[in-house]
Order: sequence, then structure tokens, then C-alpha cells
Amino acid sequence: MEGRSEGLFLLIMLQGFLASGGVEVRPSINPAVAGGAVTLSLVPSENIKTGSWSVGQSPVVTWQGTHQAVFPSHTGRAFVNISTGALTLTSLTVADSGVYEVLGTDPQLRANTSITVEESISNVTLTVTQTGLLEFQSSALMNCSVSAGSSLSYVWMNSSSVVTVGDRVHLSNGGSTLSVSNLTRFDSGPFKCLVSNPVSNGTSNTENVTVSYGPDNMALTVNGQETTSFTAGSNLTMLCSAQSNPAAQLQWAFKGALMNSTGTQLQLIHVTENQTGSYSCLAFNNNTSKYNNITRTITISSSSIKKTGTSRDSSTSSREKFSADQKMERRLSSGVMLVLILTVISVGDPVFSQSPTVSELFKPVGGNVTLSGVSLAEGGWLYNCKYIALIFGDHISESSVWKERISINATNYDLTIRALNVNDSGVYSLSDVDNTFVSVKLSVQVPISNVNLNVSQINLVEFIDTVVFTCFVSAGSSVSYKLLNETSTGVAMVNGTFTLPNVTRDNRGPFRCVASNGLGDMTSPSVQLNVRYGPDMPVMKVMPEKAIHVSGSGITLSCSADSNPSATVQWKFNGVNLNQNSPQLQLQNVSVNNSGVYECIVHNPITLRYNSGSVRVQIMDPITSVVVKNTGGPAILNKSLTLQCQVTGPVEGVQWWKEDQLILSNSTATFGDNWTLTFNAVQHSDDGTYMCKASNSVSNMSSSPFQVTVHYGPERVTVSGTNLKKKSGDNVTLSCQAESNPPSHFTWYFNDVIVSSMSTFVSSPLTKELSGQYTCVAFNNITNLNSSDSINISVIDPIVNVTITTNTISVIENERHELTCEVTGDVDEIHWMTEQGELEEDNTTMFHMDNKTVKFVSVDHDDAGTYHCTAVNVFGNMTSRAYNLVVNYGPKMTTVKGPSVATEGSSVSMSCSADSLPESSFSWYFNGSKVSNMSQFTTPPLTKELSGQYTCEAFNSITNRTSNDSLMLSVIESISNVQVQSMNSAVERQPYNLTCGATGPVDSIHWMKDSKPLQAGSRIVFLQNNKTVSFMPAERSDTGNYQCMACNQAENVTSVPYNLIVNYGPGVVNVTGPGVEKAGKRADLSCSAESTPMSHFTWHFGGSVVANTSVYVIPFLTQSNSGKYVCTAFNNVTNQNRTGYLMLSVVDPITEVQIEQEMSSSMEGYSYSLQCNVTGSVDNIYWMKDGMPLQADNRTVFMMDNKTVKFVSVKRSDAGNYSCMAVNSFENMTSSFNKLVVNYGPDTPVIQGPEFGEVGSEVVFSCSASSTPPSHFSWWFNDSQVAVTSMLTVGPLTFNMSGNYTCMAHNSLTGKNSTNSTVLTVIEGIKSIMIQNNTIPINQQNFSLTCDIVGPYDAISWMKDGEYLNVSDSCGSQKTKYCTEKNMLHFTPVTLQDEGKYQCAATNKAAAHKSPEHTLLTIYGPLKVTISRSNAGSQSTSVSLTCWADSRPQCDFQWFFTNQTTPLKTGPQITFNVTQAGIYVCKATNPVTKVTMYQTEALVVGGQVCLMHFAAHGSLLSMSLLVFSAHVLFR
Repeated sequence: MEGRSEGLFLLIMLQGFLASGGVEVRPSINPAVAGGAVTLSLVPSENIKTGSWSVGQSPVVTWQGTHQAVFPSHTGRAFVNISTGALTLTSLTVADSGVYEVLGTDPQLRANTSITVEESISNVTLTVTQTGLLEFQSSALMNCSVSAGSSLSYVWMNSSSVVTVGDRVHLSNGGSTLSVSNLTRFDSGPFKCLVSNPVSNGTSNTENVTVSYGPDNMALTVNGQETTSFTAGSNLTMLCSAQSNPAAQLQWAFKGALMNSTGTQLQLIHVTENQTGSYSCLAFNNNTSKYNNITRTITISSSSIKKTGTSRDSSTSSREKFSADQKMERRLSSGVMLVLILTVISVGDPVFSQSPTVSELFKPVGGNVTLSGVSLAEGGWLYNCKYIALIFGDHISESSVWKERISINATNYDLTIRALNVNDSGVYSLSDVDNTFVSVKLSVQVPISNVNLNVSQINLVEFIDTVVFTCFVSAGSSVSYKLLNETSTGVAMVNGTFTLPNVTRDNRGPFRCVASNGLGDMTSPSVQLNVRYGPDMPVMKVMPEKAIHVSGSGITLSCSADSNPSATVQWKFNGVNLNQNSPQLQLQNVSVNNSGVYECIVHNPITLRYNSGSVRVQIMDPITSVVVKNTGGPAILNKSLTLQCQVTGPVEGVQWWKEDQLILSNSTATFGDNWTLTFNAVQHSDDGTYMCKASNSVSNMSSSPFQVTVHYGPERVTVSGTNLKKKSGDNVTLSCQAESNPPSHFTWYFNDVIVSSMSTFVSSPLTKELSGQYTCVAFNNITNLNSSDSINISVIDPIVNVTITTNTISVIENERHELTCEVTGDVDEIHWMTEQGELEEDNTTMFHMDNKTVKFVSVDHDDAGTYHCTAVNVFGNMTSRAYNLVVNYGPKMTTVKGPSVATEGSSVSMSCSADSLPESSFSWYFNGSKVSNMSQFTTPPLTKELSGQYTCEAFNSITNRTSNDSLMLSVIESISNVQVQSMNSAVERQPYNLTCGATGPVDSIHWMKDSKPLQAGSRIVFLQNNKTVSFMPAERSDTGNYQCMACNQAENVTSVPYNLIVNYGPGVVNVTGPGVEKAGKRADLSCSAESTPMSHFTWHFGGSVVANTSVYVIPFLTQSNSGKYVCTAFNNVTNQNRTGYLMLSVVDPITEVQIEQEMSSSMEGYSYSLQCNVTGSVDNIYWMKDGMPLQADNRTVFMMDNKTVKFVSVKRSDAGNYSCMAVNSFENMTSSFNKLVVNYGPDTPVIQGPEFGEVGSEVVFSCSASSTPPSHFSWWFNDSQVAVTSMLTVGPLTFNMSGNYTCMAHNSLTGKNSTNSTVLTVIEGIKSIMIQNNTIPINQQNFSLTCDIVGPYDAISWMKDGEYLNVSDSCGSQKTKYCTEKNMLHFTPVTLQDEGKYQCAATNKAAAHKSPEHTLLTIYGPLKVTISRSNAGSQSTSVSLTCWADSRPQCDFQWFFTNQTTPLKTGPQITFNVTQAGIYVCKATNPVTKVTMYQTEALVVGGQVCLMHFAAHGSLLSMSLLVFSAHVLFR
């Protein structure tokens, strides 16, 4: 009956839910924005009297009638409209996302919806973590972050292109991290990330990624073409380029050898045949560390090669023109003639509806011009509103007046005018009947040439004279003039004239005038004015710069005044004329009498003006002696001491120093006029070295160090020993110390008796009687003071035995017990120890008799363990043997363990335990009867009669104590047949039930899904005491293995798993495949959808079915394959279908990319355009210059989707190799390099050459100017042209060749000139220079060389062996061994090391002249004299002696024999008979130095001959003959 009532209730609930199935919940906005609000409305609206809203498992609000209850999680943020049931949520957060369900009970309904709350995106930031990126080697990692935002989607951009994922490009972290591996140059660019979610979006900052690459793709052209053969005399310009970032460093090489040329350009002027060979351009990139090169072999031949083919092209063009004219003539012969005539008549006074901007163009007389046209059907070119050419279809008819000088391009109608004259100036326009397409104002002008500037006078006086400037040209029209000064930006000249009154020195120039018209400007040679001025107030200097000078020194006074011409100078001293007229006044070996006022008077003989200045000079004598003396006795601590400083010479100040520290007056040290230093009470710190330093304005001198030694003490007497307590029989050593200077004398006392007179005292073997006080007394015999200190010694006996005794044998817990420590010997203290450490006293453990006894008031079993006692005195300690204390206790805490419920037929085990020492014995009782004597008890198979109380008793035989515990056991029936019972197939969003069936007593049922507990929720409801689980409705997430578990107190039984499959879908159809693909490629389109069971798929294209599989393959793409592909997914169980689609675009490949330039040459300052022509599909076009991306700026403009780049005002820096890259979704192609040459210049020439030249010599000037093409140069001197080359050689020079030399650079293409000037001053030259010497250079004697110079010179320098000598201009200096005096070089003295080749060099402003080499050989010697012997053989009867001396020049030699004063022979060699024994002396004399040396040899005869050598210097040597009976030692 109970089961039927539950089924009836479930049926009523289902009927209620089915009745509300038509109600939907609709949010006012979804997704919603965090911080905002959303209203969940019921459609149709319901008047729910009782209901609730929840999100997930959490309640939001409940209401009944008009009363609402909002739960804490939504307090203040949730409100229900009672009449409609709508829920309004405010102050939304991301956590508010979820499934919201409304549950009504009056009426009954249930409905839900899912809403998402998204946080708005803010502060999008892009960071790049890698730098120094290298092509093909590096990887870049970029991270995109936001400070706020949820559910983020990321799109990455490089410039204007979306970054797509590929083999090298990867996205991670949800798309927020972009990594690019193996970077290429095309990965360079500004990166940014776009972040979006359903409610907002944001864009990051831009980060530029720069990839270093190259050098590669090198190109080398000669004169802008690929030709490699040229004739001798040609000028070659080689241009080298390489694609590289950063720009490569370029170095040129010829035939493999490096040239002294770097950069993109190598210029060879007037080449010759020997310049034939291979030219290489070497490129190096500092960042990539890579090299590359390109080589061209250039051939230079002596004869030119004639070009052919021109006449054929000309005749072909003529035939084509003639054919067109005939065709036009035939057409004009018909009715077309009438139309043409009417057209001419109707436009005789044309009025146009469009007026384009008129551009102005300047061209030179005699030149040509081409005006750009546009394509039109009919119309014509007009000059000042008059037709000069008519255009009708493909026929062009020129005016007879213009026919010979104009031509019109038949394709784009460009107008070319030849042989321009001034009358061609005017407005040219290209028009049809209604519109004017081109309008150009042409101004034809005569180019300016030969600009000159004249002045009314050159020599002027400041503030008085006026000068008139006149500028004129030899040719030119529409000329305006401007006068330039070096210090101004220029002033306009009226009709070429400008007047400057009251000139100043700042108006000296140089002045130039600039003449300009529309074709350019030209600058005149410069003019320099000679403005006479001054003298200004003289500037006076005294060298050296000192306030007071020392007597005996030298002083130089100088006077200078700004004046033109230079002013004359007159000196005065204290008002008296010194008759000195040079700018410098030299004062040598000055004394105090030279102190006074020196006045300088300056005068300009041209301006007739005077000025003067003065300076005071003061001179003082120096200090010559400083000594420190002590006026009292030794320095004793705390007594006074006085030092005195004694000085010789004028003194301005005295300072006292101690060890490099300045002494200041204080309470302990005072000064008596600084001459004396007094220490009121000497301190330890006063010990040290003292000096006094005396000074005046010109000198200072310090005394020798004076040592102050402080005597003190004795202080702080201390006595030390090894121990204050000593063991009987030992010795004691005591030492005594005291601080004292000099060291103290010491005396030891014991009981007032002297025991020692040393600082150390050693006792005899100690006994108890030697205990007492020992005193040391210290005495200083200088300070006459004494001091003492004492120490006490105690003599004691050692410890020899320690044991522990006790009063009982058996110890029982909670009874009294004590231990005693027995010791033999003197004891200071006793310590007790256990296994845990030192034993501490507490309320149960107490110490007695100075720790000798320990008492346990109530012993506890925790007191059991090992005990020791230790006796201690000053000489050692001794520990007793271990004593083991055993405490008997228990039983305590008897515990029974086992089940309280069991099923019939099973057996259970029970265990019993108790804390006891010794261990207890156990007994088991059931209903009062003993059933076991073991601690473990196991029952027989259980029946309901065995239910009851089981008791365990524990017993200790020593303590004679017992303890027990009990357990109640209940026996019940078991559970069986547990299984999950199901309905039919489960379908998503439809109700579904599972039921758990079981046999036996069941207390509770628990459900599990996939082995985890199943929880109830808004959809999952447990019914019939958890017997049934109801899914209302079922969702795909409910799929899984379900089990139910039946439980009672004795056991739990789990069913086998039941696999629940919830059928659903299809869900959202995902179509994947390429959105864009290249024609000819294969495309794979894939379709998928979440579905159980799996869906069936159908593909549609163009309204037709093209496939019935999930993957559709298009093997070969064409343009006809572009379009929308629709995929339909169908589930045959849920009977539902959904669709998705993909848009596919097929694009053609890029096949050709090339750059087209304008027909005319580019000129600096004018506009110029480049156009990129592409064949194929193009998304973007990028421009590069010299391999680097070209960026737009205020001069560089990209037009027509980057197809055209226009330089609004082209500059020389725009020259280079340009390429354009066309890009589509699949590929990119780069054009070949197109070289842009910008013609410019010339800039102001740069002149290199000397400022001075000597009469009779030649000087060379070189002129260069930046210009393309290279300029032609001409030189001018005094308005006359002197050369037409860049190099100018002037000479032989004369004085009238001084002046301005002007270089003019002319560019024949730009038609511009530019000039610059330099001033050459010709001076008298040095005619001859040579070295002379008037004395003989003798070693170690003074010697001089004289430099003889003919002609004026500024300075002389000396060289030895090609290197300049370090010489001193003061011969009293010892720093160098050379000194100079005027034109002489002095050796003080000359030595052999001075030998060498000497030159003197005389210099003036123009050149340095060197003398011929002068070889210096020093006269010396003799330094050494030796005698050598020779004879004919062992049997010879004669001996020859040869004398040699180290000398320059060679010495004069004389031979003497055995004390004779008359020479035996003259010359270096002497020969004599072997029987002529004796002493032979060689005398060597230098004929120049007159120095004489002797060398002696003794000849002894004793059966054979022996020679012995003796040397002497300056006198004859006498010796006795030695006779040897043995054989001769012959050397």
C-alpha cells in the first residue's frame, strides 16, 4: 500500500511539470557585463504565489505571497517581481555565471536558462621577451596580457596582416602567447594583439620586432649597367648593394687585395688598361657576423667600340609615323574633316569645368622638357590658352609654328619641347572640350654664370668708414641677389647693391654674394675686408702667475691688445720709461728692489689711438733654516713639556705637525706666538714625531723630525696564574705585568716575606700550609713610582670513589623510595643524571644533604630507568656506576576491541589489552560464564542466542591488582540481490529514473556514479528513501556507470555497475578547412558535431549535394570552387539535425613583379614616382630600399594601395636599390632591384691644400664636391681662370701669387654651380741648411754641433738616426743629456753612445727643411792594448809580436826592450831571434787624445821559449826574468 501512494505522488509531480513545459526563461541580455544588471523573465509571464530561484546548487531568493527572502550570497543584488516571477540581478560578477532555475509550487512549474557574465577588457599590454634576433636562428616570444577581462579571444597582427598559425608560428596559453621560430626578415614589423570577448575588445601597444639578416642578394653595377668592357680614359662608378639588416659594411677589393675604399660606391677616374681585373665588393653584417661578396671582371681597352642599330630604329620609327599620317590623311578626306573643323571652331575660346592645380617648372634656355600627359579621346595641348597640338583618336596634329620643336607621345600624350628659349615661358595645359587635365607653368630662364662681388674699398677704419658691395653676373635672367657674411644668414641686395656704413671689426668677412633664379643659384668668390681697429684695453699677464715672487727667480711680463695692425708697446716701471718695446718684458734673478708697478702703453699707428694697462709685482726672500729644540727635561706623564721652533728668514706663519697631522691649540697643548709648543700635562697620546713648518708667501720649510717619548707608570699591575686552587703536591707559577716606560722592576711577597725579585714566581711542591695571599710590587726608576697587585692560592685533596646505594629492593608505583650518592674525597657539588639528562627537583622528587640523597615521595612508573651521580671539585669529577630503577605497576586502561553487530553464521574476534608491569594475565566471560584464558577470543558460528555482553578481566601478580572492560554484540540477518533497475533509452532533456532493488534488512541506500558518490541537485532527485534516483531532465553529462549500495549495521552490499547512456545531439556543427587557398591546390573540408550516437553528414555546394561523408575533398581548386560549403549533421535516435558552413576563396598565384620608373631623370628637390606592376592576385604591396622596409613620411607617400611610391621632394638620400614585394594569402614575390639615381649638387666644394708656400716652390690644391653626376671643376685666381681640373698646381711661387684661389664645381645635368675659396700666402723660403762642427768630438768631453741656416725660420729641431731628440732648452738641467742654445746642439759630454747620423730641421709656416745627414764619430782610446805572437813553426828561430789597441784614430806604436828608454822599433809589429830573451814593452799612443797605454811580454829561454804578458798604463814595467827548466807554455 505504501508503494502505491508513492507512485501516485510521482505521477502528480510529473503532471505538474508537464503542464509548465511551455514556460521559458529569457535573459534581458546574454552575455552580461560585470558590474551591470540582468533580468530573467518568464515567457509567458506567470503570477507565481510561492516559488524560488537558484543558481546551480545555491539558492538565490524564495518568496511566498508578497514576502521575499534573499540569501546572503545575493543580499542587496537580487529582486523578484511577484506579479511576473522575473528575477533581476545587479552588480554582476563573473562568478554569477551559471544555470538559473525557477521553481514554482503555486502554480507548479520549473524552467531554467544559462547566462554568462563577462568582465570588460582593459589595459591590453604586449611584451616581447627576445632581442638581438637573427634570421633562421632566433625565435621571438610575445605575450599579450590584460589587467581585466574574461573569456578572452586573441588575434595577432603584423602591420595590417593577421598572423596565422603555421609550421613556425605557434599560439599557446589560450592564444595569449605568440612564438615564432626560425625567424625570417619578413617576420619583421610592428606587432600588436587584438583581445575581445562577447562584451568588449581592446588593442595592445605596438612592439617593433627587428630581425637581423644578410648580407645576401648582392648586386654590383658599373655606371648603372651590366656592361663590363670600357675604354681607357673613362670614369667608372661601381655601385654595390646587399640585402642586409642592419646595413652591411662594404669593403672593395681589386684582384683579391683590399682597397682603401669602403661604402656602396667605388669611383675610378680616367681608367687605364692596367686597371683591368676582378673587382670585388665584400659585405659584412656586424649583428649576424656573416660575410658575402660579389665580383665583376672589368676589361679596359685602348680603342672604343662603335654602337650599331640606331639607324634601323630611326627608320622604323619614321615608317610607323608615315603610315599613321597616311591613315589620318585618308580619314580627313572624308566627312571627318567637317567634324574636326567644327571642333576647332567651337573650342577657339575654351572654357573648362575642371581646373587642376598649376605646377611651376623651371628649365634652362636651349634645353628640353617633357610635360606628362593623360589618355583622352579628343582634345589638345594649349600654350597660354592657344592650341599648339590637336588630338583626335589616334591622330595628332601639331601647329606649324611649333611643329619643328615639339613631339607628343601617342600613348600617354606626353608633350616634349626642344631647344627652349625665353619666349617659351607660359602656361601649358592638356584639355578636352569639358575638362583641363594637366596645367604646368613653364619658366625658361638663362642660367646664371660668373658671379662676382666688388667692394668700394678694402682698407677701412672701424666706426669711421663706409663700404658699398656690388654683385653682378655675366649671364642670367630673372636674377635676385643676396649678400652673405660668415657670421650672418644673408641680406637682400637691391639691384645687386648693398651699403654698409660705420664698419666694425665684425664686418671683415669673408663676404660672398649669391645670385639665384628658378634654375638654381651661384655664389661669387669671397671678398675679405681689412678693417683697422684698436688698440683695445691691453691684457697683461705675469708669468709665472703668482701674487708674490721669490727673489732670485725669473719673471716674464706680457702685454697684448686686440689691434689691426698690431700695436706698438712701451714699458714703464714705477712711472720710469724702461726703453723696452717688445710685447714681453724679461726680469732675471729678481730681488726685493724689483717690486713695484709695471705699466704697458700700446699705440696703433693707423687708427692713431692709444691705450694702457698696469700690474703690480711683489718679490720676497725665501726661508733657509727651521729647527725644533726641547727647552726642558724628559717628557713625563701628566707633567709639562715645551718645544721651540727656531727659523732663519722672513716668516709669516708657523705650524706644528705631529706625524703628518696639523696640531691645533686645545686645553692640553698651547702656542706661544706659534714659535713654542707647550704641553700643560703630557698624555700618552703625545708620544710621537713632531715637526714645525715655517712659511711665507714664496716658500715654506719644515724642520727635521723631533721624537717625543712619554715616560709613565707603573700602571695597571696585574698578577696571573694557571689556577687559584691547586692540588696538594703540585707547583704554582705566578707572573706579574705592569704598563710602564721604561719597564718596571718586580718583587714578590708571601705573608710579608720576599720570595722572588723576578716578574715570574715558581713555588715549591704545595702543602695546605702554603695556602694564602701572594703580592707583586712594580717600581719605575724614571718616574719614581710603584704599584702592586695580589692573588690568593688554596690547596685541596682529589676525589677517589663514587657509588649509589638504596633502601629497598622491589619498588611499587605510588610508594616512597630514595637513592644515596656515597663519595670519598673533597667535594664541591654533586649532580644526579638519568637517561634524559640531569635530574631536576619537583614536588615528587626532592634532594637532601647537599644533593647527596634523592627522595621519590610517590614513585611513578615514569621514574623507572638508569641513574648516575657525579661528584665534582676544582681538579676533576667522578661518576658512579649505573643504577637501574625498576617500578612495578598496573593493570591500567583495560580495553576490549571487536564488532558490536554481526550477521548470522559468521564468527567474530575480540581482543583485550592492559598497561601493566609485569604483563597481566587475561580471562573472558559471557553472561557470567568464563569462556577463555587468552587475550584474544573468537566466537563459534553466530546465532541470535549468542547476542549479549562479553567481558575481559586483567590481573598483575606483583601489584595484586585487577581491571576489566565489556562489549555488547548483536546478531542480525544478511543483505542479498542488490541491483540497478532501469527504464527505456535515455534522451537528453527528457525525464529518466533508476531504481535500486535489494533483499534483506536495509537501513539506507547510497548511489554512485563512476565509483564516486552521486549528489542530489536541481535536476537529480532521490525518491523513496533513496531507492529511486530521478533525472529531471537527463543531460549528456549524466552518462556513466551507476551503482547502488544497500547498508545496515553489519554490512553493505554494492550492485554491479549499470552503464547509462544519454543520447543527444547533434550539437554545434564545426566545419574546418582552408578559408583561402591557391588555385591548383587540394582542399580538405572536415565536418564534426557532438552527438550520441554519431551523426550522419551531408555536404551541399551551390544548392546541390556533393558528398555524404564527414570529410569532403576537392582535389584541384579553380575559381569556380569559391563559395559557401554547407554541412548538415543528423542523429537518427534524437531525430535532430543542425548545419554549419565554410566560406572558401580560391586565389591565383603571383607570377611577376617589376618596378617601373618615370621617363625623366630624378632631380633633388623635385617630385618623382616609382610604380610596382604585379601579375596575379595581390593583397598587399611592400616597398624596400637597399633591402630595408621603406617607411612613409612627409616626403615619401604611398598611393594606389601601395602600388605607387611618390617622393614629394626627392633627396640624395633617396638614391638606392628599390624593390617591391607583392603578398597574398599564400606567397610573396619580390621584384628585382631597381636602382634610383638622384641627381644633385654640387654642394660647397672642399679645398685641400696649404695656407703658406715658399718663394720658388710649388703648391698643390685639390677640390672636391658632393655631386651626382660628378662635377666639372675650374680654378680662378684674381678673377682669372687658371685651370679646368680638380687639381691645381701653382708655382714656381712668387710673392705676387699670394691671394684668394677659388674652385668652382659645375654639374652639367642639374645646371648648378658652387664655389669655395682658400687663401695662399707666399713667404720667403729657407735656401739651405746643414750641420757644422768647429771642435773635435772626444769621448767624455763637451762637444757642440751647429745648424747653419740661410733664410728665415721659426723653429729648429734635431734628429739622430731618423728620430727626433728629446732636448732641453736649459743647459743647466740634468734631465736630458742634450741641450740647445740658439742654433747649437750641446753634448755634456759626448760619449761613444752618441755616435750616429744627425740632422737638424728648420721649419717655417710653409714647410720643414732637413739638413743632409752628418755622421758623428767620437774620438776615444786607447781603451785596451793586446800583444799577439806568431812564428814560422816549432823549429823557427824567430818570433814576431804584434801590438793592437782599441782606439779612434789608430794609435802610434813604439817597442821597448828590458828597461831601455830608447825605442827598439816603431810600428805595431816587431820580429826578433828566440835567443833574445827579455821583456818587450809595446807603447800605444792616441795622436789626438794623447792618451798612452802599455802592454808587456816577457820572453824566457830554458830549453824552450816562454812568453808572459804584463800590462801597465802610463809607465814602463820592470820585472825580473823567470827561468823555467821545463818546457815553455806558448800562447
